Amino acid sequence: MIHNVRMSRKLSLAECLSEEHRYSQSENPLKLLMNGYELLASSSSDLRSAVRDMLIKISLRQESSKQSFNENKNSRAKIVDILFSKLDLAYGAESCGSFLDRNPSCLE
Repeated sequence: MIHNVRMSRKLSLAECLSEEHRYSQSENPLKLLMNGYELLASSSSDLRSAVRDMLIKISLRQESSKQSFNENKNSRAKIVDILFSKLDLAYGAESCGSFLDRNPSCLE
């Protein structure tokens, strides 16, 4: 979290990304302090919540991708063949199905 020393309060994400507070975007504590900001440690519950939210987002995104990928699963072999030819891989090279299931964007 970013604390604005001059205003004596934490900045929202929107404020941190605004032109007015552009100097709050640094990981250098000395540079931040020189510009009137300081980094505040996040609580362990904030971190757990952030990780939980990110895992949910990733899971939903993967599930959405997996559904569309499974609809086209029959064409996966053709896509892999095209990919192999673009990369000049030898005929018969192996693809890891579970990796492709987890990372369908690799074939886009």
